[in-house]
Amino acid sequence: MSKTMCALVMVWALSGCSESVIDDAGAPPSDAGGDVDAGVSDVDAGSTDTDAGPGDDAGSTPVDGGGTTGLTGLVINEIDANTEATELYNTTSAPIDVSGYRITDDDMGMPDMGHLVAFPAGTTIASGGYLVAVQGSMPGTIQTGADCDAGDPCFHTDFGLSASAGDVIYVMGPEGDDTVYLTQPHPAGAVPDMQSYCRLPNGTGDFTACAPTPGEANAAP
Repeated sequence: MSKTMCALVMVWALSGCSESVIDDAGAPPSDAGGDVDAGVSDVDAGSTDTDAGPGDDAGSTPVDGGGTTGLTGLVINEIDANTEATELYNTTSAPIDVSGYRITDDDMGMPDMGHLVAFPAGTTIASGGYLVAVQGSMPGTIQTGADCDAGDPCFHTDFGLSASAGDVIYVMGPEGDDTVYLTQPHPAGAVPDMQSYCRLPNGTGDFTACAPTPGEANAAP
């Protein structure tokens, strides 16, 4: 995973706090109550596609009617199979609450229901902010250091990714809602070794080979 990853613009609290917001602090300061806030750098927010569906290269916008949920403006922005990382990006001018929504990869052309992992309560991605999810040892939690890059916080998932075999990322509704709200395929062999698959321009463009930049604005290789 890139050493610059997980500039997660998020303030999260696993106890004693009602909300996780990804802010632009850049490092996790401690508050007076002992909770830890995780930060990431902001970038200029873009607009998102409105007509993408499963299998579409630009297809990580809502696929259930385009904007019927609080995820409107959230996109899958980068997939780095080398480091098992998936980056979500908030293209809007307001925070997006992803509490309870679940993420998984593909199983025979369908979401892998056995590896769905929910974002913790209070997980909010700030305007222009990122949330990076990686395969980790504590699925369903946001951790600093463990399986994350350079001590930055990241969300632990329960699935791996394969650049050679290809995969698909799905973001689904909270428990009881199996609607697929975001989806993005990573075609087999889509990128050279050690590169990631991302949107260029950042947040708005089609997917192509990129330099790995989880948690930061996407860049050409």
